[in-house]
Amino acid sequence: MSQDYQSDRLKKVTDSIDEICNLDDIYDREKASRACVKLYTHIYECFRISASAGPGLIHSLSIDNFRDMLGQDDIDNISNENILQYYKELQCKYKEVFKVLNGGYRYFYNHWLQRQLDTGRPDVYKIDVEIIVFFVNAKIHLGNENSIEMMDNTIYTESFENRFLQTAEDFYHSKQFPSIESNSKILEYLKLVAECFDYEINQAKTYLPEQKSTLTTLIVLLETIFFPTDIFNIIVEKLQLLVSDENNYQELAVLFEPIHKLPKLKNELLKLIEIHVNQKAIESISNDLIKKMLQERLIYQLSVSKSYEELLISEFKNKCGSEYTKKFEEMFEDIRLSEELTYQFRIDQKNTHGDKINFFSFMVLNSDSWVLSHSSDVLLPDKLKTVYNNFTTFYLSNYVGRKLTLLHRYSGGELQINFTREKCRLQVSTYQMVILLLFNQELTWTFKEIQDKTQIHPKLLLKILSGLLKSDLLISDNPLTVNSRIELAKNFLSNKIRLNINLPSKTEEQKDRYHFTQAAVEERRMFIQAALVRIMKKEQTLKHSLLIQEVIQQLTSRFKPDIYLIETCIEKLIAYEYFQRDSNDNDTLRYLP
Repeated sequence: MSQDYQSDRLKKVTDSIDEICNLDDIYDREKASRACVKLYTHIYECFRISASAGPGLIHSLSIDNFRDMLGQDDIDNISNENILQYYKELQCKYKEVFKVLNGGYRYFYNHWLQRQLDTGRPDVYKIDVEIIVFFVNAKIHLGNENSIEMMDNTIYTESFENRFLQTAEDFYHSKQFPSIESNSKILEYLKLVAECFDYEINQAKTYLPEQKSTLTTLIVLLETIFFPTDIFNIIVEKLQLLVSDENNYQELAVLFEPIHKLPKLKNELLKLIEIHVNQKAIESISNDLIKKMLQERLIYQLSVSKSYEELLISEFKNKCGSEYTKKFEEMFEDIRLSEELTYQFRIDQKNTHGDKINFFSFMVLNSDSWVLSHSSDVLLPDKLKTVYNNFTTFYLSNYVGRKLTLLHRYSGGELQINFTREKCRLQVSTYQMVILLLFNQELTWTFKEIQDKTQIHPKLLLKILSGLLKSDLLISDNPLTVNSRIELAKNFLSNKIRLNINLPSKTEEQKDRYHFTQAAVEERRMFIQAALVRIMKKEQTLKHSLLIQEVIQQLTSRFKPDIYLIETCIEKLIAYEYFQRDSNDNDTLRYLP
């Protein structure tokens, strides 16, 4: 063929692209399809005439020669109101034009461009994956046919799997990888290994059978090759240092990028992080958690043995020091004093009024040692109120200047049911007791009447009544509303002599956990603020970063201070005018006397 003919074909390619760029209606699928086929045909003809037509086509197919055609309108003549609409239409046209051009270029991509990209790379070979999959499946089927009762892996293993794994092992043993003498080399090594793992696993998933364990065996083999004991130990030691260094997680984050592709190292790193977090969490919260659990056992008298509790506290004291168990010992002291107070009050009432009140006991708990939430108010029955007032008078006469706050939420008692054939004692909260005692007066009450008589907050009352309805002691309209009538269930039955209906709901338990967490945080905030004031009062002037370091150093024996919490406390103390920032150096703090 003559050179002129080839030039003519290239010109037809250019004209076809020009035609696509200038289609009146690029959204007309029929016109666009015809233009695309015409371009594809001209490109095909160029290669049919000459196998070396590729370089000439590169210039003819360059979009730079044609994209200006799409925006030939004079935008200076377009009004401001229409300029955005113009750009929108132009962008949509660009998108459709290139979609059509892409279809026409497909032959050029597949026939010449991809082949040129692979030219000069002797280590790159075209692999027909379908043939490999067919060959592997054939080995499996041969094994199935040779076995009478079960699948036989012998043919697959000997003729394919063993050779496949041996080839992979030989290949990677022959490759050179960097040593891991320095930290930078560790990262480089892990990146290269991660690339190998990524490639092998992706390829294996393409042609290895899912019902076989070859992929798992391959991963184990690669881990053995790349992570012999000495190399693995060096990397793990490095990871241990990074995990324990809480101020330098950035380097650990960089290393995690390749590690998350390496199953063995990833599992080891996650294990190290889990151990570290658990240790820190135990050190940080164990004191508060033990305190909370001990508090519940002491208040609700759930301890199996008080002597055992004291022995446990003694062991904690020997292991962790007296500062760790100081609050626990104060709690036990409160319980001991409360027992003595109850005994003395009973004697006082007997001597003064001749009353025996052996069915009452009291706990007077120091607010500094116990984490107790405020309780909603309730009107106590006259008998209960009289005893409480008498105890308050007795207590304040012995401890002048103190104040008592009655916490109904943590108090309770027992009620004897007399309207059933079988006698039964109910263990109830104070709120439940006050409500149930109303039914000694009337068998039916409205919600409003109960609220007026008890002065319990409506939301709390609704929750308490719902619990009593679930216990079948009371019956009412369903669902319970403010306008409901509540009756005593005369046919109530229980196969228990003592029935506990004072069980916390899930909502209350969640609220308790939240309150416990908030109280722990608040207590730590107070420790941090006290340490900040103490340090600044001594130093008078100190850099912000040095102040934080000093606080951490002072409080580490008690708990691990959170840097964000320290920052918050500093800002709070500045607002309260304990400190001020230096006018010449914003990073320097001054103590205000």
